[in-house]
Amino acid sequence: MHSRILILFTLLIITNCDEIFDIFPPEIDLISPKDRVLIENSARFIVTASDNKGLDRVEFSLTDEATGNKVEKTFTTEPYEIELTNIQTWKQIQFEAYAYDDVGNWSVVEKQYLIQTSIDNAKLKVLSPNGGEIWQTGSTKVIRWSSEDVVGSISIELFRSNNSITKITNSTNNNGAFDWVIPDALSANTNYKIKVSWNEYASIYDESDSFFSITKPTSTNSMINND
Repeated sequence: MHSRILILFTLLIITNCDEIFDIFPPEIDLISPKDRVLIENSARFIVTASDNKGLDRVEFSLTDEATGNKVEKTFTTEPYEIELTNIQTWKQIQFEAYAYDDVGNWSVVEKQYLIQTSIDNAKLKVLSPNGGEIWQTGSTKVIRWSSEDVVGSISIELFRSNNSITKITNSTNNNGAFDWVIPDALSANTNYKIKVSWNEYASIYDESDSFFSITKPTSTNSMINND
């Protein structure tokens, strides 16, 4: 009797082992849109998804942190697609699509889209140093700028006599401020400028209106009293 129960239990495990040990996540691919920049006022977002055992659902999320726009939708059957209109009123679109199987395994496909209208209106403006400042090597100064319709990261570059001499940073958040520790190796001069550029579109940039100066710390010689 016990051996018969053991055999039945073993058969039950063998029958269901694929489900018990299903560690394979679904496959999901973005079909459309492929272009990074959306130039039309509507677009159809399409993914394909499959699983070795079967899909439970596919979830879409389209968000724009700049405007607060957000669209979410859940699909339980094909097709996995959604049409978004009034796209040119968005600043950017962060698209994410998650595919879940019956046991909770999941996969995601994501892409950030730029909007043509925002690119056309994008602006950067260097606020400081913008000309006339005197900054000293070894000190920490805040480079400041303003922006409009610039999403993602920017780069900051140092120029002397209108020639680039170093990249201060290749990529930093576009939050309007960057703490710069001025290298001791920089030479003292009165003809420096800062340039900020959008990493997505290098043609969107601004530089200091006029030159600023970098100086060296003045050394203090202590007096020794031999009395």
